[in-house]
Amino acid sequence: MGEFMSGDYETLEINQPKISYFKKRSENILWLQEKIKEIEKIRRQHFMDSLNE
Repeated sequence: MGEFMSGDYETLEINQPKISYFKKRSENILWLQEKIKEIEKIRRQHFMDSLNE
């Protein structure tokens, strides 16, 4: 038997994703939060418009 088990292949550093995806994810979350704010603003405006009709 070798010194590595079959599951060790996945734990090798070369097979791990780069940490940079955390930065991309946080940028995507910020973008999504801005879009949610825009949608909420539009919803409030439509609601106010419907009250004024």
